[in-house]
Amino acid sequence: MKQKIAPAVLILGGTFILQYHSIRFWSGYVDPNIGFVWSLVIEGSGLWLWYRQGWASRSLAILASVLLLAGPVYHLSLPALQKQGMAEASQVAHQVKVDGLKNQIEEHAQLLETFAQNSTERTGWLESIERTEQALSKERSELARLLENPPETLKTNTLSLLGLVLLQVLGLVLIQVSNIVVINHLSTLRSGAQEAVRNDLPEEDGIVQDSLLAIKEAVGDLIEQEGLSLSAAADRFEVDRHNLGHLLRYQGGGDRKPAQAVVDRLSQFIQMPQIPISGDI
Repeated sequence: MKQKIAPAVLILGGTFILQYHSIRFWSGYVDPNIGFVWSLVIEGSGLWLWYRQGWASRSLAILASVLLLAGPVYHLSLPALQKQGMAEASQVAHQVKVDGLKNQIEEHAQLLETFAQNSTERTGWLESIERTEQALSKERSELARLLENPPETLKTNTLSLLGLVLLQVLGLVLIQVSNIVVINHLSTLRSGAQEAVRNDLPEEDGIVQDSLLAIKEAVGDLIEQEGLSLSAAADRFEVDRHNLGHLLRYQGGGDRKPAQAVVDRLSQFIQMPQIPISGDI
């Protein structure tokens, strides 16, 4: 029991953190009403697939884990990316102002020089000269202020934002990997318990149980590969849907064994030797 409490706490904590960000992502970019359903189903499917054994289940589990991580990573990275965009826009706007003031200063300086030359030939230019000098002085002061107070260096800002995003992504990946490790640990505990029960059985019953579990795994993998529902699989194998479901739920140990007719039919279908069993339902 103690072996399962700590893993359960880790899974609950990790799931809460992932879901906090994942639900916000799916609600914001898919549907505000059922976004949480998308998030919960994706993570639930991933955990269940990691709990199962077999390459087909693990392949789908990897896909579900990547899909689950995409939402939280994007949700955590978005503020940093928006801040980065604002920093770039601020620097561009600052440079545009500086360039504009430099052009205005150059134009007014040339204009002032022209006014000064004209004033040597005739009077009446004093007011224009004073007005141009005032504008030129104001523009130079504004240019000096902008040059003394530049926006945050883009390189420094980019490095800090990338570092923050990287830390967040690594944290989410660590949480997801921890969940996967814990699920695999629980799956191993279950397999170990089943093996212990099998070892306590008479040799003949142990052989029957191993054969039933092998049939179950082979049939389950085939159903996953072809993407069949339980009803479609029952039609495909020409067996009763209820009995097929019973076989797929069979865990060995004290579980009731599936019906002999179902086992014989499935053994023929997957080309495995038939086994005599007792305890038909």
